[in-house]
Amino acid sequence: MKKLSLALLATSASLAFATPASAAAIIYTISGNGSGVLDGTTFTDANFSFTLAGDTDDLVDIGGGVNIDPLASASYNIDGLGSGTFSIATRLGQNTGNNVVFFGFAGGGIDLFDFDIGFNQDLAVSFGPLSNTGGVFALSQFDDIATSGGALSFDAAGDVLFSGRLVNGAVPEPATWAFMILGFGAIGGAMRRQKNTARKANMKVSYA
Repeated sequence: MKKLSLALLATSASLAFATPASAAAIIYTISGNGSGVLDGTTFTDANFSFTLAGDTDDLVDIGGGVNIDPLASASYNIDGLGSGTFSIATRLGQNTGNNVVFFGFAGGGIDLFDFDIGFNQDLAVSFGPLSNTGGVFALSQFDDIATSGGALSFDAAGDVLFSGRLVNGAVPEPATWAFMILGFGAIGGAMRRQKNTARKANMKVSYA
């Protein structure tokens, strides 16, 4: 019985830790300075950032490039004007043929903010910040984009930096939780049986 319990314990623990862990959430940040209009208010050479939340499990090869489509969420911050979220579904990716990173509408829609980083970057790992090496493209299409803070347009952008950060402490997949619970149950059962065995061995009989 002891051998069986230990075997069950080892098997349960092995299954718990051999199961694929969890979806890998990742946060991408694009920052720089730029000019444009937010909800009718013009900004010039203002520092800005886009914070883009994705999942590396959704990173796919589309032929000539890779992308996450759609992103879980996309938000912005513009100095002096505040923050908001994009009201459209968005995607992020990289054209591996020309090293251009693209941010735009999900589902193969138009690009809004494209820039060259000079080499192909693995988008499934933490990296950066990386500098833009060849200008920003597609801004003519970044026009009256719906956001929680009003329509957002960009006319110019520069000094762009790009980074990615894997998010720690992601929640394990349901299957992993099941195996972990099985393992914990086996551990608890083995400990209880060991305690009961020790109690019986130490028991004294008295007829007094």
